[in-house]
Amino acid sequence: MNEQLQQFARTQLKKGLSQLNESQQLFFKRIYSHRDLEAPIDDVVDAMLEDKLDWAMQQVERTLKRKCPNCNKTLPNCVCNSHGIPEESVDIPSSLIPICPYCENELPLGDTFRKEKSEDTFNLLRNPKET
Repeated sequence: MNEQLQQFARTQLKKGLSQLNESQQLFFKRIYSHRDLEAPIDDVVDAMLEDKLDWAMQQVERTLKRKCPNCNKTLPNCVCNSHGIPEESVDIPSSLIPICPYCENELPLGDTFRKEKSEDTFNLLRNPKET
């Protein structure tokens, strides 16, 4: 990877990591800077080996896609699909539109949620306190 691409990747990583919470940043540090967990996240990114940048960018991007657009909290894995699906392929009855378990607002369909959601999953999301 040439120097210009490395700089771009590091800048994108820093932007993405700045949108994550402290525990998610700590998890990132455990992977890429396990000997110095107190280092600022930007310093961790600057010290990363170039062959780790691509994978790290993918990890951060997947994590950002799992955030509720309403309350910005990370959604449970059971409803997220980091690969995405086209909106036109989603055939879910309006009574089963997913609800964020944190802010209780409707979640958008499309590239965030799996096509193969079951009714139980939606009920869990609609009523997380009942389980």
